[in-house]
Formats: sequence, C-alpha cells, structure tokens
Amino acid sequence: MGWMEQLGKENRGSRPRCVLLCDGAADQVARRLTELVGRPGEVRVSATDQWHPRGTVCVEEAQLDKASALLDDARQRRLREWWLAKGSGESPTPSWDIASTCKIFGKAGLLLIEAKAHSSELSPKDRCRAKSSRDSINNAIRAANDGLRCATGGSWQLCTAQKYQLSNRFAWSWKLATLGKPVVLVYLGFLNAEEMKGEGTTLFRSDEDWKDRLQEYGQGTIDSDCWEKALDIGGTTLLPLIRTTRVELCKPQC
Repeated sequence: MGWMEQLGKENRGSRPRCVLLCDGAADQVARRLTELVGRPGEVRVSATDQWHPRGTVCVEEAQLDKASALLDDARQRRLREWWLAKGSGESPTPSWDIASTCKIFGKAGLLLIEAKAHSSELSPKDRCRAKSSRDSINNAIRAANDGLRCATGGSWQLCTAQKYQLSNRFAWSWKLATLGKPVVLVYLGFLNAEEMKGEGTTLFRSDEDWKDRLQEYGQGTIDSDCWEKALDIGGTTLLPLIRTTRVELCKPQC
C-alpha cells in the first residue's frame, strides 16, 4: 500500500503535505524545518533530531504521551496523568501534525506544528468529544488557561466547548513548558491547496491571508498578542509562531 493510500480520507489538504515536509534525508528535513520556523539563531532542528511523521516511510502522527523518541518516560507519564482520567489506559490524546525534537535557545525542546490548508479546518464549533476523560480534560485546559494568564497578563479563554483544538494545542504547549521542556508552537498555513478548491471552503493565498484568518479565528480564545513572542512559563520558553509554506502534492498513484 502506497503512503497516500495509508492516509485514507486524509490524502488531501494539510495531512499529506505534512508527510512531505518530513520526507527525505535527515539533513534535508532538518534544514527544511529550521527554515520553516525562520529563527535559526534561536530554534534549530538538526539531522540527529527525531520527528513524526517520518515522511512517506512512516506517516503516523505523534501522540506526545506515547512518543518515546520525542519525550522521556517521566514527562510522558506526567502528560497522561494531567490529561486523562485515572483508569483510561491507552485512551488517545491529541495527535500532532508534525512534532520534532530541536534546540530552542540552546536547550533541548520540541517543535510542534499544527497545519491547515483551507478555511473549513478552522471550525469554531470544534469541541471536545471525549467521554471518559471529559472532566479531566476540562480541568487540564482550565489549569493551562490560568497559567497562561498568570504568565502573560493577557486575555485567555481556552475551553473545551468551542475551538477545542486551538485550546488543546496551547494547553499542551503550556504543560510541556511547566515540565521544563521548551516549546515552539507553529500554526502553519499551506498556501494554494488547489485540490480543495470548489468544496465550499476558502484556500489560503498569501502570508497575510493566513495570518488574518488565524488571528480572527483565535479572537476570544487566545491572547492575540502572544504570537511571535517568547513567553516565559516559569523560566521555560513557549514560542507561538504563525508561518506559511507551499507544498505541491504528487499524484495519488505515487
């Protein structure tokens, strides 16, 4: 089975483009991710770092509480205990489009990328659908919201009832920082994903187009002033960034 077939219904839009961003020789991928972040003096991915997906060889996304190549066992356990109710076993946690180890201001950290290719992927109706861990997740996001308010003095309204994915992305990034792991959180807009055109959605056509749409979407949930700033979370860096790139898809038979 080819890698596009492995993606199933997710073989268009942002998902296959994330696979292609991580495809190729290690030095090529490392350079690509470093250039994507665009702050080489502060954030660098090297050929010896680890990332998910592993390109077309392994298209699986990472769940950080189960990704031993990205995080040590102690932090994985702390993340599960924070997010999931006791007795949840192997219940899934949020999957990341791209997750990579890296150096952030010279310290071992994580690059986390949430990618979008069209406007329908920014749904205000997105909400938490977990059942067994709903209370635990509510408490986790509430703690993150309070922590971000305290750290930045800004207006944060993370919640599980709407824009849930946006909330959990910032909540997980905050939690990792409280565990002493620096984080760069990139919201990535793929430009000109033409295969999605004409399906009742709007494509992102420029850097400003993506930035404007994302910032409008984030209003009322995250602090609009957080982007491009190194937030100090108890002495550990959390750096939220907005970026765009273009990735052309190969034909399905490849």
